[in-house]
Amino acid sequence: RARFGTEGGPWALYGFESMRSVLEAIRSAGNEGNDRVAVITRFFATRAPNAVIGPFSIKPNGETSSTVYGVDRVSGGHLRFYRALNAPRLPPVTPGG
Repeated sequence: RARFGTEGGPWALYGFESMRSVLEAIRSAGNEGNDRVAVITRFFATRAPNAVIGPFSIKPNGETSSTVYGVDRVSGGHLRFYRALNAPRLPPVTPGG
């Protein structure tokens, strides 16, 4: 806030968790931390039960398992948080189906 003159807002939490997940994938790849395939494999194994955005894992298609979403509304020309939405868990989509 001191540097930019405003709060980071809720999106900063997603940025934090994204970077944390990538850095953890690199760390867990150990000596293969500079091997793209090894890091991607570790990233898709992400399990974050205590994440700041709520528990999540990464699905094989790259989506997260999270079903909680923030809903914003435009008010006075600005996006404003409205409420959290708990979406139902949907069955996986099969390719070509």
